[in-house]
Amino acid sequence: MSSDRESLPITTELSARLLQPGSKSVAARIHLQYRSTDPYAIEMTIRLRGEEPITGLFGRDLLDHGLRQESGVGDVRIAPCPHGPTALLHVTLIDDIGAFDLEMRLAPVAEFLQLSYLQVPQGTEGSFVLIEDDVSPLVS
Repeated sequence: MSSDRESLPITTELSARLLQPGSKSVAARIHLQYRSTDPYAIEMTIRLRGEEPITGLFGRDLLDHGLRQESGVGDVRIAPCPHGPTALLHVTLIDDIGAFDLEMRLAPVAEFLQLSYLQVPQGTEGSFVLIEDDVSPLVS
């Protein structure tokens, strides 16, 4: 079902590095997507050369906090790394296999997040959740 509050997703593509033990790293492409129909979540797809894409969801608030300070205690941890020629963002993803450490430029992620706040201002997410759409299939 379509809604007046529904709008086009906000997306961005980023270059990143998958950090590995030692000094090795592997190039990665990160696709971030935000939808007003799921206003609390950010979808991240990680693409590594020759591998199947990995997609997961995490909270928009977690990303927001992670731009300024170390955040997250579960499967997703985000922290800024402001030292060096450009500010970087570290994202750690933990699953049954192990941990994946990604590093990317912080500025494009911050810009993406600001665009999401223009679409759904912080604190108004609840008014974008359409409970009727989630409940109607259950009662039909």
